[in-house]
Amino acid sequence: MYLYCSDLIDLSTGLPNRMNDSQSSAFYEELAGRYDAMARFSDRLEAEKKALAVWQQKLGCRIVTDVGCGTGLHAIALAQLGLSVTAVDPAPAMLRAAAENAKANGVELTLLQVPMQSLHRSLSQEQDAVFCLGNTLPHLLNKRSLYAGLKSAHRSLRRGGALVLQLLNYQQVLAKKQRIVQVSRAGETLFVRFYDFLDNAVRFNVLIAETGAVPPSHRLISTRLRPYGQAQLKAALRDCGFSSLECYGALSQQPYQPAGANLVLCAYKRR
Repeated sequence: MYLYCSDLIDLSTGLPNRMNDSQSSAFYEELAGRYDAMARFSDRLEAEKKALAVWQQKLGCRIVTDVGCGTGLHAIALAQLGLSVTAVDPAPAMLRAAAENAKANGVELTLLQVPMQSLHRSLSQEQDAVFCLGNTLPHLLNKRSLYAGLKSAHRSLRRGGALVLQLLNYQQVLAKKQRIVQVSRAGETLFVRFYDFLDNAVRFNVLIAETGAVPPSHRLISTRLRPYGQAQLKAALRDCGFSSLECYGALSQQPYQPAGANLVLCAYKRR
């Protein structure tokens, strides 16, 4: 079972009523049909649920939002923990996949097609927690959009509510500058994820090769990301009204390591 915000997406056509023209939305629209295979959705669900259960216990949350939900991995894990979950993404194809995944996993989600910057205008009630996971935040490409997203999340929370951010540790990414992120295969489809390093940005590329096709075919899709660091994000969170900042190296709340792969920040709306 799932709930859809049908005033934002026309279910008869599957097309959004308010178009989002951002390059990241177009990237995920094209990737949506292959995303779960590339990201190993089924293999990761239980592990993500276990990590999020730690946050449920820590925050005592019941009403939550997953911003940049993609195909619903974290939103579904949160719903399986018994929480009331709103799943938000600007890409309608990703929301359609999230709806299908929610139905397949027997949970209800409220799905909204809005960017993070408009979150507070779209939610019907204050949230106990807002989760922005899976490297969603770097899609906000400049200070203006970053601050707008963080301020909207702040306005969406009840007093004492928490914002949890999970992204790559770009301090380490920029230090190493390794272009190849990962090479994986799902059946006869090969996924090659790699970076181009630009001034003040990283271009994230996915090469999709259909090795079983005759003749073999491939396509390349790309999107830009802003490589935010820990100090920059902590300053932005404080500027946007958050306090009591906590830093971790994984969603399971392991200690942060400068050489680690992930950065997780938790910040609270003042009581």
